[in-house]
Amino acid sequence: SRHTARMLRAGTAIVGGVNPRKAGETVEFDGTGVPVFGTVKEAMGATGADVSVVFVPPK
Repeated sequence: SRHTARMLRAGTAIVGGVNPRKAGETVEFDGTGVPVFGTVKEAMGATGADVSVVFVPPK
């Protein structure tokens, strides 16, 4: 997402994303690969993340 790209440019450590339909993929942002997991539990287990950011599209 554009927010992820902006966060990476600002120096934020993005360790992964969650999308059940894209699990197992790696998304590239300006040369930085971000793995995509199927669930938050999987992402936390694989990365040790202890903080999350949630983006929900408007209706």
